Amino acid sequence: MYKAYGSLDKYKVRLVAKGFTQQPGVDFVDTYSLVAKFASVRIIMIVAVRLDLELHQLDVKTAFLNGDLKEEIYMDQPDGFQIKGQEGKVCRLKKSLYGLKQSSRQCDKEKLALLSLYVDDILLASNSPDMMKETKFCLGSKFEMKDMGPTNYVLGIRISRDRDSKLIYLDQENYLEKGLKMFKMEDCRPVSTPVSKGTILNKSMCPTNKTKLEEMIVVPYVQAVDSLIYAMMSTRLDICYAVGLVSRYQSNPGKAHWQAVKRIFRFLQMTKSMKLCFGLDELEIKGFIDVDFAEDTNDRKSTSEYVFLFGGIMVSWLSKK
Repeated sequence: MYKAYGSLDKYKVRLVAKGFTQQPGVDFVDTYSLVAKFASVRIIMIVAVRLDLELHQLDVKTAFLNGDLKEEIYMDQPDGFQIKGQEGKVCRLKKSLYGLKQSSRQCDKEKLALLSLYVDDILLASNSPDMMKETKFCLGSKFEMKDMGPTNYVLGIRISRDRDSKLIYLDQENYLEKGLKMFKMEDCRPVSTPVSKGTILNKSMCPTNKTKLEEMIVVPYVQAVDSLIYAMMSTRLDICYAVGLVSRYQSNPGKAHWQAVKRIFRFLQMTKSMKLCFGLDELEIKGFIDVDFAEDTNDRKSTSEYVFLFGGIMVSWLSKK
């Protein structure tokens, strides 16, 4: 198990059920996780700055093991842990287990507490130390919690704060550096834009013969695009359009598409230390939307884009064909 900034924290082993063998309507009914949107996390940051709230982070230990199962579920004894002489027996699960489909759903001034839940990670903001303690105590009485104190990292996003200037900064420099290293781009030449002027990507650039297909099989195109998508969703709205372009060709990318992906990494090499800054402004919602007109050369569909601001800060954005 690794800490947010990449160093090894501890070794961890879990018993995981083979959830892929479960039958809908028999072994489970509802499946969902409580997952906060990134826009919600950013809105909490803005409110925290505006109201000068404390920001803390909590983690629910062995979160899935807190829920009692309603369904009757059986599983084979784990390999290497069979009871001698009773190898033919199975285990009945009483508690939810990692891997099961249903595990994720089975948690003066006026005091204020805002809580954002992402499966088992909790971001807690409050204007009252007593309220903060009370909320932590309430959660701790129901679940075994790990109090991680003031928030420094959440979901791979680094949070830094200037209390004197009443500012909060979000960045993913560590995440981007690991991505650059993973795709052997750590020594690439930086560029100032994620897409070069006049760039056109279309299906005619996809490989059509065996030789070209074999050349592209070894290229980690899908993994690279997935890495960029997470950065785009979290803090890097400036690569939103570029990532939207390259993500359309994941099933059969060509060399030109891969060059476009590497161009985005070269841009991130130059801008990896850029931060979103959350400051004081009127808590007003503003939105802007635009669309090109049938610019896609493959099917002449349009690309729609929007950005919404809360308190003068961008909290939600999209670029989509």
